[in-house]
Amino acid sequence: MRNKITIVFDFDGTIADSLTLVTKIVTQLSSKYRLKNDHLELSDFQNLPAKEIIKLLGLKWWNLPLFIFEVKQKMNKDLNEVKLFDQIEETIQTLNNIDVELNIMSSNSKKNINSFLKQKNLSHYFSKIYTSSKLFKKDKSILKIKNAYPNSTLIYVGDEIRDIEACQKINIPIIAVSWGYNSYQALKKSTPNYLVKKPSEIIDIVKNHIDYDPKVN
Repeated sequence: MRNKITIVFDFDGTIADSLTLVTKIVTQLSSKYRLKNDHLELSDFQNLPAKEIIKLLGLKWWNLPLFIFEVKQKMNKDLNEVKLFDQIEETIQTLNNIDVELNIMSSNSKKNINSFLKQKNLSHYFSKIYTSSKLFKKDKSILKIKNAYPNSTLIYVGDEIRDIEACQKINIPIIAVSWGYNSYQALKKSTPNYLVKKPSEIIDIVKNHIDYDPKVN
């Protein structure tokens, strides 16, 4: 019997190459939130977990919900600037062709995600889009998805240290991708189940999770 597989993709930094846009928005908001980003380079952020980045920027924790809300709002206006990562469209198509259910889980807004997928003609590949405003409690959101698919093996695909930490808390296998917000070296230190450098590698990993009962002809 074929093992059912459900893949949950992170959105920003995994499917959507939104880092440049987010960096621009953070710069636009720096004065309002008194951020300390004048002498910081992109590499300063790519090797750090999200909590350390917030600390480095000097963003006050009580301002975080409003800050995230404003980033999402500004992203919606400039989604046309965001591109797909190379090979990600082909990877999504191939996973769909081998009958793997695809979902998205993100701290971005459902409106932004739906708009982007529609622009890129990818909406029909994804069964559901899950969103959460809780930046550091992603494990609870992923666990809810897992519980919704009791007869399926769930695999998460994400680009951040916090994705790895969330999956490790609830014993969900994660494929960490090195083309997003955190660097390959930073992700490796967090010991994900899998660490890939290009989207096509995801296909081989997923195929290895698809088992067949030898008793079934």
